Amino acid sequence: MFRNFPLTSIHPWAEDAAVATRCAFAQGEDRFWALYHALFTNQNAITRDNFLDKVTELAGAAGIDTARLGTCLDGKATLAAVPADQAEGAALGVTSTPTFSSTDVG
Repeated sequence: MFRNFPLTSIHPWAEDAAVATRCAFAQGEDRFWALYHALFTNQNAITRDNFLDKVTELAGAAGIDTARLGTCLDGKATLAAVPADQAEGAALGVTSTPTFSSTDVG
């Protein structure tokens, strides 16, 4: 099970990425992972200022419906889930990423 825990103090667009990947997840788990991997692979080319353009470009290349993704991002439809994930992580003692729990493994 995947949870978001954006470290915004060192990654300024991490929360935006968490919201975007959750929006992609609404189109299917495979779309979530496609965008997740694309963002991770291209993170050096992404800034807070170019995030929307880059996420749209990467999402389109990954076969994600960019119009639907844009609507989700504009409406911040998945934003509430991100701090909920963070609160859950903090309650479990998470301080860095990635973090795995014994229930995640096998």
